[in-house]
Amino acid sequence: MEKKTKFTTNDKNRSYIRFNKNYLMDIAESAHENPSAFEVFMFIIKNMDANNSLVVSMETLEKTLVFTRSDLNKAIKYLEENKWLSIRKQSTSNVYTINPEIARIGGVNPTQYCPSSTPMNQKRGIPMPTYEVAFVVQGYVANTVADIGPIECNGLQKDEHHYYLKDGRMYYNINATSPEKAYALGRQLFENEDFKDLTVTDWCLEHVSFGDKYWYKEDLHE
Repeated sequence: MEKKTKFTTNDKNRSYIRFNKNYLMDIAESAHENPSAFEVFMFIIKNMDANNSLVVSMETLEKTLVFTRSDLNKAIKYLEENKWLSIRKQSTSNVYTINPEIARIGGVNPTQYCPSSTPMNQKRGIPMPTYEVAFVVQGYVANTVADIGPIECNGLQKDEHHYYLKDGRMYYNINATSPEKAYALGRQLFENEDFKDLTVTDWCLEHVSFGDKYWYKEDLHE
């Protein structure tokens, strides 16, 4: 009779990868924006150890992924600049550590890493900034007790038939790698928003902001 392998809890946990849902859309976008970087990212995740790290040479990555050195360098640079991973040298290989704020081995506490692979958020700050995306919203409701959903405004102004929003705004806090991506995600959320009793007649971007820095529509390169 074939002997069955007995797995410990740790063995089972290490068969699973936990992704932070706040970054799923960014991961999906990276697959479209930079397919090579996405492939490298997923290869490292698939093969990383319990410390979220993979020790591998550039030659091995080239042969395994069938990339040129130039394409591989560009893909890794993209991942490092967007803080998907960190890199350090070890002999003739590199140690690639996936940011545990984005993905980690199931069952492993992200704070329990050896010093050489300290989570990036402790060493370099939050991996992706949280942008505020604000939209100006114009619209109306039938009466003063109508539900305008998540819209913020300074009251309603009555005309002959309707009550119109005064200074209507919609705000989203979005984790993204750039203000352009934050705007794109905010727009998707806005277009799928439930505005309850409100009829939206027009809307536009007011700003994307991070701290005291602001971007307006003309600043964004879509």
